[in-house]
Amino acid sequence: MSFLRPEATKSLRRWSEPIAMIVVVAFALRWLWMGISRDSIVLIFIGGFATVVSGAMLYVSVLRVRLHMPSGGLGLVDVREREITYYAPEGGGSIELDAMRRLELSNTTGHKNWILWGPDGALVIPVAAEGADDLIETFGALPGLGYDTLVRAMENSDKVISRIWEKVR
Repeated sequence: MSFLRPEATKSLRRWSEPIAMIVVVAFALRWLWMGISRDSIVLIFIGGFATVVSGAMLYVSVLRVRLHMPSGGLGLVDVREREITYYAPEGGGSIELDAMRRLELSNTTGHKNWILWGPDGALVIPVAAEGADDLIETFGALPGLGYDTLVRAMENSDKVISRIWEKVR
């Protein structure tokens, strides 16, 4: 028997990594404070280094939670050696990351879809497809594309096609 509603339990599980990182940041700040209060260069260095590293890890874990989409959509995504392959009953295909010309996110049907444009046309991948979480890290390798741009596009609820990235010629 659980004392929490299923929605609250699901949310806590989803945010468990950032919560753990907050605890780590708090311990790192404690070490830094102990070093400052005791005038210990060693503790200041260790606490400062641990604070910076754990703060960066906290930032990344929050981004991962914000970019996570529930799986269970149609198809399967496989990313290997900079090649994205989408297996589906209809509309599957593959594209190399270096051959991509444009990346868009479509929300026109109420379901979000990645649209990857290449020399042979477009490859449409549902955001909720199995393995689509791997695409976020793959898209991070595109020159000039930051995770903050991906977060803004994913959180946009307008029924539009958003151009996220385009290859500079």
